[in-house]
Amino acid sequence: MLKTILLTATFLLVCATQGFCQQTVLSDETVKFVPLNVDYPVSLMEMSDEGDWLYLSHTGDNMVSVYDVAAGQIESTFDTPSPRSVLARGNTVAVANEVAGNIHVFVRRGAEWNATKVIPLPKKGIKYMSAPRGKAFRNFVFVTCHGEGGSASYQDTVNYVVNLNSGAFQQFLEASLVTASHDGQFLLTQQSFNLSPGGGISVYSGQNLLQAGRNARKLFGGGTSSTPFIYQVNAGGYWMGGNMVFGGTPLMPIGDELGELVIPDVSQKLVYALNGDMITAHALKGTVQSLTGRRAEFPQDFREADDLFNRWRSRSYRLDHPFAKTIGNELHLFMRPAGASVVLTARTKAFVPTSTPSVREKPTASTPKRPAKSIAVAERTWTSAKGQFSVRAKLVGVKDGNVQLLREDGKELSVPLDKLSVKDREFVQEWQETEIEENPFE
Repeated sequence: MLKTILLTATFLLVCATQGFCQQTVLSDETVKFVPLNVDYPVSLMEMSDEGDWLYLSHTGDNMVSVYDVAAGQIESTFDTPSPRSVLARGNTVAVANEVAGNIHVFVRRGAEWNATKVIPLPKKGIKYMSAPRGKAFRNFVFVTCHGEGGSASYQDTVNYVVNLNSGAFQQFLEASLVTASHDGQFLLTQQSFNLSPGGGISVYSGQNLLQAGRNARKLFGGGTSSTPFIYQVNAGGYWMGGNMVFGGTPLMPIGDELGELVIPDVSQKLVYALNGDMITAHALKGTVQSLTGRRAEFPQDFREADDLFNRWRSRSYRLDHPFAKTIGNELHLFMRPAGASVVLTARTKAFVPTSTPSVREKPTASTPKRPAKSIAVAERTWTSAKGQFSVRAKLVGVKDGNVQLLREDGKELSVPLDKLSVKDREFVQEWQETEIEENPFE
């Protein structure tokens, strides 16, 4: 009876302070945040597109840790000088050295990380890197560099587009921050984002901005009285920033009283709002629809709001943000408190479960593993029909007369079969003929 009374009282308090009494139901479950088990101070964090990996940069220790979200442990580390901003896309990870002004590119092969190149830029002070996600990523990264001093974020800025494959780069703008949309169709710029709460937001066609630079046609502009660092995690028109959700055209706040901090879910269109000792789930369906709430518990050192929440005014160029990933019936949450070098994480029952398991989930007795092909598809050299060009790649598949290849740097290629050498065509034919057929009647 006492438990019911306490839950009811908390529910009424949430209704009074956050205004979603009709939708929110408080669960008796508590979401407990604890420090992530890592041996080094964390400077920044970034999550992979699918939410399988969390990348933690350790600037003072000259290394990056790779955290396996599903397994809940550090999976690997790799050395890189003074890492700050990290951008992860597929098997490629770009790490910026702010002081030296260069980008180190790493490619994952199995469990090993290999440094492929170092790309120096004319201007030092790399603050941020952005790029489209998923299939829209084409190895081009947008990089923001700032000079030194209190006015650098609006008086001494340069933006580059960098090709991570070739190392080529081009200056195209002078904005405080450039962020790519999920599909790369739009580029969003922000001004004075670190020093002034009145900084504006402008949105451009990505192609037009790259071609026309400062003469590009602005599609729309705006902002709020306290413009936070704005970013996307899901495909579509929703953007996150601090404790707000933006959407629509022009970009407008559609959820600006959710709490102290919004944590987006990379696996589905949900956000989780933290407000004191409460966490609430909200669905993004045209508007922000409140679903349910739970108690939140934090370590003793982070129970004061000023120490816990990442208020943008005190971020000091820390352009990372919180992440969440739902794997089946379990929700994983990650946030970095303001002014701290630790990451707080929580595992709890999913607010809205997904049917998609982790991509690294091992087969069980109920999900038998498909037999391997009798011909290996290891990396080999492929040659063009006339012998003028070649590439090292793995054979992934054949579709509609095109051979699907996976290059050493993680880039996928689709090559017409008749453009390959006779030897390569014979290899593909033999590979197809020896493919083990799955039983259609099981």
